[in-house]
Amino acid sequence: MSFINEISKTIGEDYNESITENGAVGYATTQRPLLDLNFKVSSYRNVENEADIIREFMPAYADNKILALRWLFFVRDAREGLGERRYFRVIMKELARIDSDTIKKLLPLFAEYGRYDDLVMLIDSNVGTAVRDIIMYTITDDLKNMKNNKPISLLAKWLPSENTSSAETVRLAKSVISKLGVTPKRYRKILSALRGYLKIVEKSMSAKEWSEINYEAVPSRANLIYNDAFLRNDESRRREFLGKVKSGEAKINAGVLYPHDIVRKYRSKRNSWYSYSALSVDNTLEALWKALPDTVNGNSNTIVVADGSGSMSSTIGNTDVQAHDVADALAIYFAERCSGEFKNKYITFSSRPQLVSLNGDTLADNLCIASSHNECSNTNIEAVFNLILTIAIRNKMTQEEIPQNILIISDMEFDSATSADYYNR
Repeated sequence: MSFINEISKTIGEDYNESITENGAVGYATTQRPLLDLNFKVSSYRNVENEADIIREFMPAYADNKILALRWLFFVRDAREGLGERRYFRVIMKELARIDSDTIKKLLPLFAEYGRYDDLVMLIDSNVGTAVRDIIMYTITDDLKNMKNNKPISLLAKWLPSENTSSAETVRLAKSVISKLGVTPKRYRKILSALRGYLKIVEKSMSAKEWSEINYEAVPSRANLIYNDAFLRNDESRRREFLGKVKSGEAKINAGVLYPHDIVRKYRSKRNSWYSYSALSVDNTLEALWKALPDTVNGNSNTIVVADGSGSMSSTIGNTDVQAHDVADALAIYFAERCSGEFKNKYITFSSRPQLVSLNGDTLADNLCIASSHNECSNTNIEAVFNLILTIAIRNKMTQEEIPQNILIISDMEFDSATSADYYNR
């Protein structure tokens, strides 16, 4: 490395300091653009100016193009990623403008990691012709498969319709029709036929054809959003389906849901914002909870340290999800997948941390238990580690039995990691 580069690196390191709200010294940046992005990606939900989102992504793209693109699809992936739709679309629109050759090669992946409307939103961009070709090929293939009673793609579900109240959707529909070279009437007939074959749940609901709904095929989020409507209009069949799910005779889709999505739905049923007490069991929410993907998959014990302070009642981004929802959901999710002494347990984050036992029979029961341990206090990380050490010593646990991962869910900074008592132990 040259002398000048050494000087630049040293100066960069010297000025890469910041002071946290608790007065601790920290780094202003990791000096790795993509790592900095990954740390704050969820905060971009609150950024209205798309130019700001693009400006902060481009250094990562310049630093390592391939890694940045792989990360971008992780951000979009609803099943094994972050499911951030808007961020992905904002960046892809810009990349289609400045690096269309690269984005053309990636277009076939859009529906796999996201939805077909992620593709459609580029119909008027520099890659519009490539988008049109994919749509035309997929429609042709779907029509052929429909004729032969074979499965088809979800393209028809996500293609824009002309007869909608959204001006942007109508504009996109007209662009698609123009690019495909078909008449509006032909376009409507194709969509109607393919959507009917797909038996899209919203279409059946709109037509009041409740008996036509195949509940095993209802998508994850639709199960969450439309459950009350299903019970109100098709109670007998819906309850029969839920009974079969409970007995293992049927499955319910929950693959793209997050644990906090289900907890948030339970929260909406509470009598009080801070308590789950006397919460009645919702069979759909319980079934969805049990059907959540197992992201732990037996790898290693992870125990959650959940902040239960008052500030955790704040909402996240432009949603009605509270920080409490995320903390409670992850605490229960990982506790159920722990083994040994820490099975069905999590730790509260406070000056006096406690090991909470989740011994309820249902998610509703465990949410009631969690709500009784909310505490407005500080976040003493040293006390948490001391508690884990005390439990390990008391139970003569081996290193393998101690949780390998400690996941702290908090909207606050930590207190000092050591106290004067540390040096006397």
